[in-house]
Order: sequence, then C-alpha cells, then structure tokens
Amino acid sequence: MGNLAGNQPMTRVADSKTYRGSYTVRQGDRLTDGVLTVTYRDQQGRQGTMEATARLNINTALPTALTIALPQDQSQVGDVIIVSGQAPPYSRVRVTINYSTRLIPRITGQLWQGTVNTAAGGTWRTPEVGSSLGYLGTADTYTIIAELLDNNGNVVTSKQVGLRK
Repeated sequence: MGNLAGNQPMTRVADSKTYRGSYTVRQGDRLTDGVLTVTYRDQQGRQGTMEATARLNINTALPTALTIALPQDQSQVGDVIIVSGQAPPYSRVRVTINYSTRLIPRITGQLWQGTVNTAAGGTWRTPEVGSSLGYLGTADTYTIIAELLDNNGNVVTSKQVGLRK
C-alpha cells in the first residue's frame, strides 16, 4: 500500500476467489495518490500481481492551528460582529469579544463570550453579536480572543484580533 505497508497477510474467503487483508492506519501515516498492489501466489507456486484502479489518500495529521479567519485584524466593525475561523475537527473554541471606549473615564468590558464547536472540517463560527453598548452607543475598539480548549476546558492556544469602529 504505497510506501506505508508491505507483506500484509491475506486470507481467502471460503469457496471464492476473494482474499481479504487489513491494515490499521497509524498516527502520522500520509499517502497521496497511493497505489494498492496485491501480489499473490497460488497453490502451484505461480505468482500474480494486481493493482487497484482507485488511488489511496491518507492523512492522519490533524490541523492543530487555531485561526481567526473573519473579521480580519484591524478591520472596521459594522452593527453586527460574526467571528469565524479554523481549529482541529470536533474541538471547542471559546470566543470573547471585549470593547473599549474613549469616553472619560475610559470604559472597557465584555460584549460577548461563548463556546463554539468545530465541524468535521475544523471550521467554527459564532452567532451574530450586536456591536451596540446600549446607552453608551458603540465602542471605539473591539478585541476578539479565540481560545482552543482541551477536553478539560483548559486553554491550549489562543489568537487575538483587534477591530475598530
């Protein structure tokens, strides 16, 4: 099977011309457009080789990077903020949106915080978050912090972007 495995035992399915074997994919296995070739020897000692028509693609390396795709750093905020990004598949990302105003005294606070789950492809997205601060109006700047969480809720890594009104 490409450069991953060779000499894997096969067994014949009773009363048929079918043989079965298996290979367990291991962490770190990577194969692109691999060829599955089977070489067999019959009871008379004759050897034959067959090649599968379909190609194999195996990649067990999971993405570990956490990214914030949108909004981009230093972009301008509208009335609604939606944060999206990439993380390992089926992981959890805690997203916090903080704000700051130039009013005197300077006012800072948390606009929203929540945990989102990534999809099979590793994408994640927050719900729409209004950028209004109620009677304070809107903030001058916003900071988005995305934190990749482990199974115990501990922060593995984080990313941050700043936004302006």
